[in-house]
Amino acid sequence: MSTLLLWLCEGAALPPALDAAVCRSTAHHPDDRHPDVGAWLADVESALAVPPVTVEPATPTTAPAPRRRRRAPLGVALAVLLAAVAGLVGGVQLAGGLGAEDSSGAAAITIDGPGEITVGEHATFTAVVEGVDGWVWTMPSGDHVVDAPSVSTTARSPGSARVVLRARAPDGTDLESVHHLTVRE
Repeated sequence: MSTLLLWLCEGAALPPALDAAVCRSTAHHPDDRHPDVGAWLADVESALAVPPVTVEPATPTTAPAPRRRRRAPLGVALAVLLAAVAGLVGGVQLAGGLGAEDSSGAAAITIDGPGEITVGEHATFTAVVEGVDGWVWTMPSGDHVVDAPSVSTTARSPGSARVVLRARAPDGTDLESVHHLTVRE
């Protein structure tokens, strides 16, 4: 999203806070980037937040009313981009945290489980599979579990994690579903 944002805003004078958020997302080292889309969105929204304005009580005046400025194309582009990201994040939350489905012919796999838990909370993930004989889970710890219909884990620290489900379709196509999990304090 940051690369798209950079492209849309090419040549525009970005606010320093937004420039810093975008630069962080495109950092060379992955550890310097945002840990997940939620953190990226929070950083961008914070950078675009309008500072609070104190309003003085109105006094009668004879000066003409100020003309309204039209919004710059940059502002409109940013508003559309933020709405799209918010819709994407909201859609994932409403979907109940399904992992991305991967399919080939009659074979398909996906993961059903929570998208967000708190530290110390137990989470169970269920394999939703069709047309495959076996599959392998990759847990956030790096452990592998073979052919289990569901797996469980307990969150030990805040951050983000991935649960991955892999299988091979009868036609030989490798299938992979990745479920992203956010762990809150």
